[in-house]
Amino acid sequence: MPKSAEPPAPATETADIFSRLRSCSRELYALDKRPLVDPSFVFPWAELAEAVKGVFGVTCSFKPQSLSWTAKEDVAKGLIAPTVPVAIALTGVEGQITLLLSRSDIERFMSHALKVDAPTLLRQDPHFFDQFSVFFSAQLVACASSLPALQQLSVRLVPLQPNELAGSLCQDIEVHFENDKGLARLVVPPVFLDSWRTLRLGPTPEIRLAEYA
Repeated sequence: MPKSAEPPAPATETADIFSRLRSCSRELYALDKRPLVDPSFVFPWAELAEAVKGVFGVTCSFKPQSLSWTAKEDVAKGLIAPTVPVAIALTGVEGQITLLLSRSDIERFMSHALKVDAPTLLRQDPHFFDQFSVFFSAQLVACASSLPALQQLSVRLVPLQPNELAGSLCQDIEVHFENDKGLARLVVPPVFLDSWRTLRLGPTPEIRLAEYA
């Protein structure tokens, strides 16, 4: 007679297995003593604001919020849709980071930069916004790459790669410009974060599981 299939593991046993796996993951992560981000690197937001003002003639400021791990389905949550992704790469760092901007925020910034009221902008050719959006993204990255703190990193604009907006470390950036306020989100995927940490802090320490069995 054919051998009968073994009964599935009880629910309590399955739950216990997953509990132990999660516990093991936390313990392994704790063995990497490097900080999540390089504490010695402080992004020059004030200098970036001055550079942007020099290009567009718009007074602005950036106020970064706290970092948080965000699931793929929530990466754009809380931003006004549709969003415009600006993909950025750094020389020597694997992967790319993405700056998510709301189209409505760019439109209002464009109104200030061109000294044109919103109703007039709405009457323009639809492609006009697309052209300005590309120009704005390129100039924003150019402003960042011109800053002394970032020159050695060779910041550049790149095409958005598939799956780059997966579960990531995210940081909201409040953007104040003239009498307006917008919200952008910096999306840092794990592959970029790991490569950045290795570049700035050294390689991941070798972990020998036998020592912690």
